[in-house]
This record gives sequence, structure tokens and C-alpha cells, in this order.
Amino acid sequence: MYFRDCGTLAYQPIEDAKAFGLDIIVVDHHLGTEKLPSAVAVVNPNRLDESSPYTNLAAVGVSFLLIIALNKSLRFGIGPCINAGGRIGEASLGARLLSTDDDEEAHSIALKLIDLNNARKVLENEALLEATAQAEKFAQLGVNFIMVSGNWHQGIIGIIASRLKEQFHLPTIVMSLNNGIGKASCRSILGVDIGAAVLSAKFTNLIIEGGGHSMAAGFSIKEDKVNDLHDFFTERFSNSINEKTLKADSIVTAKAINLSLWNQLQRLGPFGVGNPEPRFIIQGAKIRKPEVIGVDHIKCFIADDNVMVRAIAFRSANTHLGSAIMQGNVKAILGKISMNYWNGNEFVQFLIEDVLTIS
Repeated sequence: MYFRDCGTLAYQPIEDAKAFGLDIIVVDHHLGTEKLPSAVAVVNPNRLDESSPYTNLAAVGVSFLLIIALNKSLRFGIGPCINAGGRIGEASLGARLLSTDDDEEAHSIALKLIDLNNARKVLENEALLEATAQAEKFAQLGVNFIMVSGNWHQGIIGIIASRLKEQFHLPTIVMSLNNGIGKASCRSILGVDIGAAVLSAKFTNLIIEGGGHSMAAGFSIKEDKVNDLHDFFTERFSNSINEKTLKADSIVTAKAINLSLWNQLQRLGPFGVGNPEPRFIIQGAKIRKPEVIGVDHIKCFIADDNVMVRAIAFRSANTHLGSAIMQGNVKAILGKISMNYWNGNEFVQFLIEDVLTIS
């Protein structure tokens, strides 16, 4: 049960509700005492143990911030777990979790999905290392696309294709080969219609089945046709790849990267195809305290005019971008401004996408 605009001092009513087996969440803005009700959560910026900049909000404002936080948790916490069921387990698990009225069944399914998501991460990391090694050899040959294959789980090849496409900025085909048949997932870049290429391969009988759209596609193929398909794509993409270009919308200083600017940028959303997030360039800034975190992310600080801003470059370790950041060899930084939520805290950070190095 959800108490809005009340509940901070409702000690006995909440105890009575709990006696009926109800879980209570209080979302309030009224002043209270040091004692809190025994609810599952008391979301109130005016709690005496809180130090919040939002003490002036009415309950509707507190509710709005709670919805934002829940949306973030659902996207990055629960979403991948539900998705993992379809990738490497049972596709029905996510639907059963969201539709069941049985608490015990929901708990059991949730644990299964968490385990599947952890297993998915292991499979993905192992496959990504192998696929990246193959892709680097492709890139060294100066080809206009990436095509890699291995005995990988079919449920993760789409993720691998997206990662490699982002890293190399080339149309990417990732194949899972088993028992003489390859199942492939493809990702492309602007200006290269991978869906049309796959359909053309189907019409020439190079693949068994396939389809997609301009930016993503999939197909199945007999293993003895893979080399022929490679030759087909080599000719198809021979003159279609342009140099990677990231456009900046404005120059910004580190001092200007704060909560106020982030809030103003959100008014331009929602962001997506046709309305991309604004990109900014920070000129003359210095990289401070670079550190590899997780498997391949790099976090650091951007120092400019005695101001330090948190920054992160996702999946950049062991790349040219990562090397430049770790060495501090930069004179301009390009990226986006984002909000990071971590361990109950929130802070503005800069997502580094590229740098201009000192020659």
C-alpha cells in the first residue's frame, strides 16, 4: 500500500496495516520526528536524518522523483534480468513474473531470472573477448565490415554485435556456429542498410533465412556458405563506409556541468532517433585520477578552472580512447552529460565518447 501526502507520523495505522499483511510505502513531505513509522520505506525529503535539496517539494513533487527513480531501477536493474530469461533461459519467465498474483511464485521466478542474468554476463564477457580479438584482425585488414563467429550462445550475439559496432564503427555480423548451421545477428551504422544486404544475400541463396531493417538484421546460414557470404559482403560494402563522425552541439566548461544544466537538458527530451542527446566539447581540460572499474570501464575526473567533474568512458579499456584517458594525453573531450544514481546517491557526470589527443 502506498501512502501519499501523509504517513510520516502515522505510527499506529501503519502497524495495523502490517497486521493485515500489507507492505506500506510512505511518500510524504510533512515534518516528522526522529522516530519513523515501521514502513518498508519512508520517502520524505524532510526526514530529520535526511540532507536533501528538495525540502520545498509538495507530495506530488516527491512522488514524481520517486517515479523517476523507479523508472531508472526498472530499466537498469529489473529490465536486464527479465530480458535474460528470453536470451538464455525460458522466454516465458518474464511474462510469468509480471502476471502472477502469487508472492512465492514471483519470488522464485525472480531468483531464477537473477541467476540467468548473472550467467548471461559471464557468457557475454567470455564471448566479447573472443569476438573482439577476431574483430581487431578484421579492422587491421582495412575492411569495411566486421564478421566474427564462434561457438557462442545465440542469446548473446546481438549484444556482442552492438558492442563491436560501437567500438569499430563498422557494420558488424556476429555468428553462433553449431552443428553446421550459423545463426547471425547484425548491427549497422548510418548510411549502410544491413537489412537490404541480408535480403540480397537471401535472394542469391547464400543464406537459409533472414531479414531486418537498415540498422539491424539476423539470418541463418549453412557453415559451408560462410566464406561465400564474406566475399559477398566485402563487395557489397566496398564503397559504403564513411569515416566515423561525432557532432558536437556546443562547447561547455567543467564548471557549467551541474544539476541545473542537466535539468535544463531534460526539457529537450525524450531523446532517441531523430532527437539525439546533446553532445558537448570540453576544451583545455585535464584528466585526473583515471581508473579501470568493472570489466572494461574507465572512470576519472575532468579538471578545469579548479573544478573537478566526475566522468566515465564505458567499455573503453584496451582501446585507443582508453589509452588516451589513462595517459591523460588529451586536449579536448567530447561526450554527453548524464545523471548517475549509485548507492542511494545521485550526481551529474560526463560520459566521454571521444577525445582529441595531444600530438
